[in-house]
Amino acid sequence: MFPEPSLTDTSDQSPRHQSAARELAMLRREIDRLDEEIVLRIAQRNQMTLRILDLKHDGGMPSYSPDRESRIFARVRKLAASRSISDNTIAGIYQLILRQFVSPYD
Repeated sequence: MFPEPSLTDTSDQSPRHQSAARELAMLRREIDRLDEEIVLRIAQRNQMTLRILDLKHDGGMPSYSPDRESRIFARVRKLAASRSISDNTIAGIYQLILRQFVSPYD
């Protein structure tokens, strides 16, 4: 990655530079807020997954359900497409999410 110019760089204090620096800082704060929300949602999803795995274990069911996984991928791909997120991007993200939280019973 290339180093970013400092927002406090005094070499260019034009109104245009100052305005861009303020907007950049605001957008980065918003991204930081979204990152916090994403992590929270992943943690919540993990807790739900663990509850499901406990129920499956207690009920003598297999922890892995390929049909369910296929439905998840189809649903999130449809959601992503409606928001102009590439199929490869969403598939990669969900592969990581689904593989990260594997059954403690396996």
